[in-house]
Amino acid sequence: MKLEKQTKKSIEWIRQNFPGLPSDYLSWMRDIGWGEHTNGYMIYSGPSPGETISTELEEMVVVADDMAGYQVGYIKIEGVWRFVGVDSCGWEIEELRETFTEYMDR
Repeated sequence: MKLEKQTKKSIEWIRQNFPGLPSDYLSWMRDIGWGEHTNGYMIYSGPSPGETISTELEEMVVVADDMAGYQVGYIKIEGVWRFVGVDSCGWEIEELRETFTEYMDR
């Protein structure tokens, strides 16, 4: 499936509603886009509040999932967005060492 690039207007909406999200994520959305990636992840058209998936994820903003129960996104810790992942089997959030772009490109 071909990924669909976000418009400037959509990127601006993300910036306004989720201030400070890392620039590599925003660049990805602008330059590469959203949809089903060849790595098996479904990249959402924009950040989604974690509580739309589970009340366990209220602090998380979800941006993609592997279509098998693992979600990736961001949590704000001490004012800084951290890239994280969580498995729906236990809802334990783990900080990931890669950026969004590095994670998707692996």
